[in-house]
Amino acid sequence: MKVKEIENNLSKMLKKTRYEHVLRVRDKAIELAKLHNQDVKKIELAALLHDCAKNNEEMYLDKYNEEFKNLRKLRANNPDMENPKLLHCYLGRIVANKEYDVDDEEILDAIEFHTTGRINMTDFEKIIYLADKTEDKRDYDGVQEIRKLSKINLNKAIVKSLDDTIKYLIEGGREISIASVKVRNNLLKGV
Repeated sequence: MKVKEIENNLSKMLKKTRYEHVLRVRDKAIELAKLHNQDVKKIELAALLHDCAKNNEEMYLDKYNEEFKNLRKLRANNPDMENPKLLHCYLGRIVANKEYDVDDEEILDAIEFHTTGRINMTDFEKIIYLADKTEDKRDYDGVQEIRKLSKINLNKAIVKSLDDTIKYLIEGGREISIASVKVRNNLLKGV
């Protein structure tokens, strides 16, 4: 599917504000891809599709129930799959594959792990993760520093992002992704 077709489809499937977010993530991801020598066309595709299942989880869960069960088996030790706030990541991987004919594992992985991260993320995955956290309309304490770090050192930017996210989740009494804690701890070893 061509980029324009994807954009057109997403503009119909997503809420207007979500679609606008997706376009900003795409722009930020392209900017970071150029700085970190990544494939711009692939980054663009992953960024456009990172939230393709957002706010339509129930519909996609019904439509792709068997595929979701299979993915759940593959991720058997991942308690994050039980978190409804993260469901769009796992379904996004399936939707990108089934509805947008994406079979590139690097793109599918970037979609799946764009919210929680994972240990041994590729630079490609890190860019999608950070583009989602730092797109130009994001406005929260620390975002300017994360934007600055993301241009220089992806790992340091992710650690800062995770630090801020974990603090926010604790203050709100919310569930923290085990994967995110593991990513943070793993990256701290090399930062």
